[in-house]
Amino acid sequence: MVKVVKLPFRVKHNVRDSVFTKLLSTKKRSLEFYKAICPDDVKATEDDLEIITLRPVFTSSRYNDFSLRVRDELLVFVEAQSRWNINVVFRLFLYLALYWLWYYADGKHNKELFDQKKIRLAKPRAYILYSGDKKIPGRLSVRKLFYKNDPDMPDFVARVISGDPNRPDGTILDQFSFFERTFAEQQKLYDNAEDVVINTIRICLAAGALVEFFEENRGELENIMRLECEQDWAVRAEIESAVKDAVKSAEARFKKETAKLKREAARREQEAAKREQEAVKREREKGAINTAKNLLAFGILSPAQIAQSTGLSLATVRKLAKAA
Repeated sequence: MVKVVKLPFRVKHNVRDSVFTKLLSTKKRSLEFYKAICPDDVKATEDDLEIITLRPVFTSSRYNDFSLRVRDELLVFVEAQSRWNINVVFRLFLYLALYWLWYYADGKHNKELFDQKKIRLAKPRAYILYSGDKKIPGRLSVRKLFYKNDPDMPDFVARVISGDPNRPDGTILDQFSFFERTFAEQQKLYDNAEDVVINTIRICLAAGALVEFFEENRGELENIMRLECEQDWAVRAEIESAVKDAVKSAEARFKKETAKLKREAARREQEAAKREQEAVKREREKGAINTAKNLLAFGILSPAQIAQSTGLSLATVRKLAKAA
């Protein structure tokens, strides 16, 4: 079972899945990944795992990359990073806090907080799956990074992990690392997203990396990878344009290419922003309708009050009330 945890507020986020979240969306592959990062738990089965997706209530998009509950004993949170961002450590800490906030908001578990008996907390483990080329310590501490190791401050530790990209026939972690390296290499070789995607998948299949995964989800994965190419190139183009624009002694052709790259980056940004705005608008409306239905079911607020709190029109709320 995949459990979706809905959070009572909106979060700024990307409106698409990543290859990583798609990879671990099934119990079978989640178990493979879990055993790769926790090899000591040799007895774990699919029935022991519960995939948890933190999700804002007004959208259908994921808030975290991957979370897993194991036999009510262990909570696993994973973020996949190709570009390093030190704040990922705090985000992982936040995911744990959000999960516990949701868990103890439930009536049964909320009562436990006020009982005299000590509650039993599952042990949290946080992992950063890093595929970039920077040298990152194997363990990162919130207390050390953000509080200068002040002993009075709370601590949370995330472990930095990576697979072996030279073992496409190894664990699922190794295979994903092989895919990440291949994808990055192809982005450097080609300036066309279609070529990057086709060649990346071809190389992975030939090497035996994530074969079943690609065969089962080929079309969706191609779309996800194309979007990742566009985003990566847009960021790269912005950086290059800024550098080239600052070099006053550059040749005329160099300046012309800079302007072209800037226009192309702006166009891609506008298109991406427009798609995101449209997606968010649609999902927000769906969320508002679901919220209105729930409020109508409670029977506490009037249609006018519900319309005011959800942003829906009064006519829409009345229509939902009649259909209920």
